[in-house]
Amino acid sequence: MEKYPKLFLKAGLVYLAAGALVGVLMAWDLVDPVTYRFVHFHVNLLGFMSMTVFGVAFHILPRFNGKPIPHPSWLPLQFFLMNAGLIGMVFFFVSGGYWEPGVKSVLFGSFSVVMSAAIFLFIFNIFPILVDPPRVVVPAQAPVSASGQGKAGADKISGNMKVAAVLDTWPDIVRIFVDHGFKALANPVAKAAFAKLITISTACKIHNVDEAKFLAALNDFVKDSDKAPPPAASRPQQSAAAPAKPKEPDTSSLQAEGKGIARGEKCTGEVLVGKLIETYPETKKVFEKHYGSACFSCPGQAFETIKQTAAMHNADLSMILGEINAEIDKALS
Repeated sequence: MEKYPKLFLKAGLVYLAAGALVGVLMAWDLVDPVTYRFVHFHVNLLGFMSMTVFGVAFHILPRFNGKPIPHPSWLPLQFFLMNAGLIGMVFFFVSGGYWEPGVKSVLFGSFSVVMSAAIFLFIFNIFPILVDPPRVVVPAQAPVSASGQGKAGADKISGNMKVAAVLDTWPDIVRIFVDHGFKALANPVAKAAFAKLITISTACKIHNVDEAKFLAALNDFVKDSDKAPPPAASRPQQSAAAPAKPKEPDTSSLQAEGKGIARGEKCTGEVLVGKLIETYPETKKVFEKHYGSACFSCPGQAFETIKQTAAMHNADLSMILGEINAEIDKALS
C-alpha cells in the first residue's frame, strides 16, 4: 500500500481510539456531555470514518477502475489540511469558540473551512476515477444473429456469457474489449476482480457500449482466429485422433505492450516488471521500497510495465527509473 492511503487509515484508527475515549468520559460524567458531544461526533465521523474512507478509496478505486489518481500531489496537502482542520475546530469549540464572539470564534470558523477544503480536494481527486468512459462509436458491422444453433459459422459469443469465460477461451480478444472502452481489463487486478462477476450484456450497459455491435466485433475476432493456421511449434508426437487436451489460457498477449530486458541494458518505462526482476534481481529492492513486499505475490508483475505500475501506485516514473538504473549500474560495475 502507498504512503498516504496508509497514513489516512492509521490516522482513522487514532481518531477511533480518541472517539472511544471521549465516549467513556461522557458515560462516566467526567466531562461536560453538552460540550463533548460535539467532539465525540466529529472525531468519529470526520476523524475515523472519513479518514478510513479516504485511505480505502485512494488505494482501491484506481486499481478497480484502471485509472490513476489524477492529482497524487494533493494527497499530502489533503492529509495535512484534514488533520489540522479537525483538531483546530475541536480545540476551539471546547475553548468556547462556538459561543463566545471574538478571536476564538473566528479561529473555530477558519479551521472548519480548512477541513472543508480537504474534503473538496478528495472529491475533485476521486471523482474523475469514477466517471464512465465516453460512449464508443464503432463502424457498423454485420448484425449478430440472435440464435445460431445448428448453423455453420454460428456466433460463439453471446451477451449472457461471463467476461472471464470469453477472455479465458480467447486471451487475445482482450484487445477488442480495451478498444471498445473496457480499459480496466488491461489492468490484471481489475480483470481478476470483475471479469468473473459480470456478463457481456451487463458490462455493455455499465460502459454505455452498443451490445450488438460489440458482440459482432467479438465474433468477427473469433471467426478470424478460427481461420488462422495452427502454430508452427505444434508438437508432432501428439496424435491427431486423440481428444484435444484443454488448453491453458495464453497470457502472452497481455505482454504485447511491454518488453523484456537483457543483461547490460538500461531500463525504460516499457519494460515488464517480471522480466526486469528476472534479469536484474538487484532491482527488487526498489519495488519493495515504493510498492511494498506484497508486490511480488501479485501476478500482475508478469503483465505490467514499469510505467503502468508507477501510474497505479501514484509514483513518479522518472524517480522509479532513476533508482532502478542506479541499481543496474551497481550490478554491472
